[in-house]
Amino acid sequence: MVGKASVTQGGVQQLSTRRLLLAGASAFALMLTGQQGALARPFGINAGTMSAPTIASDAATAAAQQATEAARQSQGALTRASQAIQALQAAQAAARGAAAVRQGSTTRPQLAVPNGLAPGGLQVAPGAVPGSNLWKGADLPLQAAGGGQTTVTVNQTAPQAILNWQSFNVGSQTTVNFNQQAASWTALNRVVGNTGPSQILGRINAPGQVLVINQNGIIFGGASQINVGSLIASTAGITDQQFLASGIYSPQSGPNYLPSFSGASGRIVVEAGALITTSAPASVKSGGGFVALLGSAVDNAGSIATPKGQALLAAGDDFILRFGLGTTANQVSTTRGSEVVPIIRAGSGSGGVGNSGLIFAQQGDITLAGHAITQNGVLVSTTSVNQRGTIHLLNSAADAGGTVTLAAGSLTTVLPELDSAETALNSQRDALIADSATQN
Repeated sequence: MVGKASVTQGGVQQLSTRRLLLAGASAFALMLTGQQGALARPFGINAGTMSAPTIASDAATAAAQQATEAARQSQGALTRASQAIQALQAAQAAARGAAAVRQGSTTRPQLAVPNGLAPGGLQVAPGAVPGSNLWKGADLPLQAAGGGQTTVTVNQTAPQAILNWQSFNVGSQTTVNFNQQAASWTALNRVVGNTGPSQILGRINAPGQVLVINQNGIIFGGASQINVGSLIASTAGITDQQFLASGIYSPQSGPNYLPSFSGASGRIVVEAGALITTSAPASVKSGGGFVALLGSAVDNAGSIATPKGQALLAAGDDFILRFGLGTTANQVSTTRGSEVVPIIRAGSGSGGVGNSGLIFAQQGDITLAGHAITQNGVLVSTTSVNQRGTIHLLNSAADAGGTVTLAAGSLTTVLPELDSAETALNSQRDALIADSATQN
């Protein structure tokens, strides 16, 4: 996506401690010495001219001082970020506790979501039987109850499952487990009943990808907890053909991309206290998971964590998604993960994205995209010796009225992992340096 108003931070953190920062300064000083050697005094210049060794010594001292100051500033930034994160985590914990009490109350009928498989809770669409167009790639859900808790299990039998539900509401005492055989397996859960927004008040677990599609809206309650390989929550629809042929990524028609998700008519809301976490990668050779929230408007007041992955919040009517940086299909992207282009139709009021919660993408990307973006919380990514972090706050270049607002007291930062024990080959470092140069 071409950003008219954007913030991109990152680059290469080559050094992991202040000691290494100073070592880098010494290397920089040696480089300066080599340059200054070309300025050695020619014959005939008076003896009062400063010698090359003196110049080199002064340059080394200045470089060391600059490196020390950079390290001090980095440590100060880490301290401020830590304080902001701790304060918001405390607020999240309080909100989570309050939400749990509220959801247990019988005086809040809008939160009275039945637990387990029940009308108004998790209810399979009429006519949905395994192998039919409404339910393929998985067995029908099974339920077990005990100790005041209800567990609903969906055993997936194929890498791509399409599951149609009359309603997909997860009660506060309900855990939904998707049994998937690999992290690459995906379960598309589509709400076909006109039952209002999906309310996720309990837990969802899956080793792979889970899609929840409800064009009426999706709400993650303040006591909800999502632990998945990746999560896509969308109020824009996706067809079976699109899902089976290309997954979430947009097909091309000539040089143009077509929306893979269309017709968003509801909001995505992540309430304060909600926890959404994706799985960390098993090795340095694989990427992390992602959270993609796509709606007419998206509001996050909870906590989203995507280690070495991506958190993507986008608001509009239709959405074009394509592969980001490092793929053969997209050599100019600055995003490690997926690029999104929200399409806002003429006269539409869609496009608002707000964050008042905490989004943390360790060595990953955070992207907020839409017409009016308000960052009033904490956005933190990190950069290591072998993986840079990025933050993108994006309007379309064609959106003349688009805005990006960083509210007072908010924190938007990419921090170096100064205490990291990770290592990288020189070739990795050089590639990251070259990569950063092309993106600035």
